[in-house]
Amino acid sequence: MHRDNRSRTTRARRAAVELILRDEQHRTANELSSALAALKLTVRDHGAGALPLVDSAIERLEGFVAVRRILANPEEHGCDIVECLRDLAIAMERGRPIPGGLVFTTSTLTVRLVPDLARTVLRIAHEMLTNTMKHGSGPGEVVLSLRFTRRSVLIRCENSSRAPRETRSEGAGLRIMRALCAERGGAFSCTRGADTFHALARLPRLPRPDV
Repeated sequence: MHRDNRSRTTRARRAAVELILRDEQHRTANELSSALAALKLTVRDHGAGALPLVDSAIERLEGFVAVRRILANPEEHGCDIVECLRDLAIAMERGRPIPGGLVFTTSTLTVRLVPDLARTVLRIAHEMLTNTMKHGSGPGEVVLSLRFTRRSVLIRCENSSRAPRETRSEGAGLRIMRALCAERGGAFSCTRGADTFHALARLPRLPRPDV
């Protein structure tokens, strides 16, 4: 039985890594393509009216770089997941038209996690924000929240704007979040209603850091 559990954990971890790498390639290409399109339009028009598009492209690229650095190196902030998530939200909002803005909420001032768990929390939060901004529309704000219980880390993300009406198959982002949660023995849920897009991840808090 122990060997079966270990085998399932290994398969879940491998599936999570493969999904992340595959989707990251597409996401990188899409982000760069959007920025390049804006820059090409500016070169073509040579007009002052196109300058805001250049500023937006630069801002988005800088945010993209900042996001990747945060995801790759939470140790830079001492694995303080509150500070990491706050910086992640700021970086992801740069150069993006979010009418209601992006808000990060937590009742905790600082919480240090072991590096591996910190990376998992950051990756899930990143996928949540990406999917919520992608599928939401209208004036509502995007809200990312973090809560701790004695044994769990709870990550929630929602957009109060209208979600797609039709039922669609589960995309890569949702599969990545499910895989990341499954890898750590956690749980993931996502609902889409007429006015909301809501995702919730629950992860075991152990092991705890020494600090």
